[in-house]
Amino acid sequence: MAECARISVTELCVRKGTTDLIKDLSLAVRPGEILGLIGPNGAGKSTLLSCIAGIESSTSGHISIDGKALGALKVSERARTIAWLEQSGSMHWPLSVERIVMLGRLPHLTTWGQPVQSDTYAVENALRQTDCVMLRKRRFPSLSGGEQSRVLLARALATQASLLLADEPVASLDLKHQLQTMQVLRAYAHGNNSVVVVLHDLSLAARFCDRLLLMNEGRAVALGETRHVLNKENIATVYGVSVVIGNEPVPWIVAREML
Repeated sequence: MAECARISVTELCVRKGTTDLIKDLSLAVRPGEILGLIGPNGAGKSTLLSCIAGIESSTSGHISIDGKALGALKVSERARTIAWLEQSGSMHWPLSVERIVMLGRLPHLTTWGQPVQSDTYAVENALRQTDCVMLRKRRFPSLSGGEQSRVLLARALATQASLLLADEPVASLDLKHQLQTMQVLRAYAHGNNSVVVVLHDLSLAARFCDRLLLMNEGRAVALGETRHVLNKENIATVYGVSVVIGNEPVPWIVAREML
């Protein structure tokens, strides 16, 4: 799998002070798939995602993107290759939604920084996919938290990167837009891109992810096809709850009681 991997992570370790946030973790993500990172709070999911994005440094180990070491990528190349959707928006610029989404095109703009037809098309498509067309003239700070999350997803989509990293993209969304966001991410991945997404909703993970990495205390507990990772035993071990699991009409998981 590593030979054709979009992402290859080998024996990754992250330590802060005396605390190991990631412990000897390895994985590979192929083009055309969406990998979900699941696990309880503090499991290391966001730290792993930040390392893959190049935002956080590892203590040891190796990360490569399309066969090239992450650290060897030029800033411009990394910006075109990796789209980053952070856990919560920290953007307070009084820009319109349309201009915020156009920021996703910065890695592709010419020296003069003027958008061309392909940039405009990418922005229009991203606004449409995220149900943000009607918001395009609104100022970003005036939006609700859920609306801001959708705009930031649109910005990430507009980059048209081969790798999209999303940290809890559905956390502040209503039911309709949770479903829409996961459908968009799955379609994006299946267009020969790769998506790595942190999720807490196990039902959404079961329904939309091709594979899952179940983490706990910085370690990989299980990595593989969704149906093999999300079983009662793994969930009980990591989350400390018993669950009911069903598959009709779509996969679903409900917590029954604490153990």
